[in-house]
Amino acid sequence: MYTLKINPHNLKENDKFTFTCLHWEEDGIYLGNSSDWRPSAKMWRAHLNVGSFDTARLKDAKMYRFPHLTLPREKLNIIHEKYGSRTVRDKDKSDLSIVSHSYFDKITESRWRLPQFLSKQSFYVFYQECIDQNVMDHDALKVVKELYDHLDDDSVVSLDGSYYWGHDNKPAAKWFRKWTDTNKESGYTYFIKKDAIDDFLWMIKNSDELVFDEELIKESTADSVVLSIAEYERLNTMVQSSDQENSSLALEIMANCNVVKSKTFLALIFYYHTEKLRYITGWNHINVKSLRKTMSSYTNATHFSYAGAHDSLIRQMVEDDILTDYAVKVISKEMFLQVLEKTYGLQAKGVFKIDPSILVLKEEYKSKIKHANLIGEPALPF
Repeated sequence: MYTLKINPHNLKENDKFTFTCLHWEEDGIYLGNSSDWRPSAKMWRAHLNVGSFDTARLKDAKMYRFPHLTLPREKLNIIHEKYGSRTVRDKDKSDLSIVSHSYFDKITESRWRLPQFLSKQSFYVFYQECIDQNVMDHDALKVVKELYDHLDDDSVVSLDGSYYWGHDNKPAAKWFRKWTDTNKESGYTYFIKKDAIDDFLWMIKNSDELVFDEELIKESTADSVVLSIAEYERLNTMVQSSDQENSSLALEIMANCNVVKSKTFLALIFYYHTEKLRYITGWNHINVKSLRKTMSSYTNATHFSYAGAHDSLIRQMVEDDILTDYAVKVISKEMFLQVLEKTYGLQAKGVFKIDPSILVLKEEYKSKIKHANLIGEPALPF
């Protein structure tokens, strides 16, 4: 992915773009566009052919750890003891390389509303138009041709123009602005940062050796307790307690449970109570830090008095494939209490018949509900 920047600041009336007006740079590896401010895991996985996880691959395996894992070393040691595996420092000598969504977040960058990307073929058409419209001098055209010669067949180029008052009404500037404004992408453009290109290309080439740390977390906690509905309700009460000993115990239980199979309940607790959790003793314990990284998508919620906060939780749980009937009922109750009751004063005890059951998911989200067999009786949260 490349960007050609054209700055009309030095243009004079009827002047052409000169060498000093143009500059191009390599940005990284283009992933895609989205209206979401956070990149989707689907963007990375589209480039990485990661196979299904099989514990047989762990036997005597040499493992390389990429940075920013949510898997703490003590949980990895459980894997090593169980399967006779070990950690190595050279990824080229490894059998498996451990990666995480947190790592991909770190090496991914976004830009808002970049002009539409041009393929190598389309960029050549742009170059020919620069010649035909007579908007660049010889040296400026050499810059554009230099970039074209640098492109691979699958490269893309973004055109970026900087505009200044009093300079965008000149012929060359007006031509370029018209060209870019009619090819504007909405939303965010995501790409792998330039300094991470080599590692990302290595992962593409060796994607059959990659394993996401969430799979190893799942395996390391396979024998841990899976939270039931009753335990979730107890923990939900404990984390809101003013008794530090009680709330610390709840945090410890959460950190040491089967995180993957209990993620629905953990997501609900983290989303609605992060501000309380962060003040509990033990928040900075290594196991809790690992849990915090795993649940990072559920720790930035605010403004519960607005429906959008509850919508966002539903969408995130759909993306993580952990939305259940019970979770929908919990979120419906929270939305009813926080939005309809607190903000608009609509109450179940009023003269109108109204309760959380009036909130029904659209079919596109209802179809994403996992009808899992949760442990314990499916008691309703209201």
